Amino acid sequence: MTNRKIIIIGTVLAGLTALFLGFDVVMKLVDIAPARDGMANVGFSTDLARILGAVVLACFALYVDVRKAVPAPATSRLTCASATRRSSTCSHRGTWA
Repeated sequence: MTNRKIIIIGTVLAGLTALFLGFDVVMKLVDIAPARDGMANVGFSTDLARILGAVVLACFALYVDVRKAVPAPATSRLTCASATRRSSTCSHRGTWA
């Protein structure tokens, strides 16, 4: 696979994860019946829905904040097509560590 395909797949998967977390936050904070029923089926108290929604909202905010993103692993830094071993920059990742 090329780097471009890997980046596209990663972006799509991250976007789907963000959509799921966002949907989960809204379901818990609005406190609608399916969310309460689902929590009761799993064994959680329905009174905890809003608290759990606030915790998931904090996790969601950290997940979508690009500044808090986990840096790419060292192996992907070596495969940057726009940089050479002598260069210290990579166009799609910024500066190498």
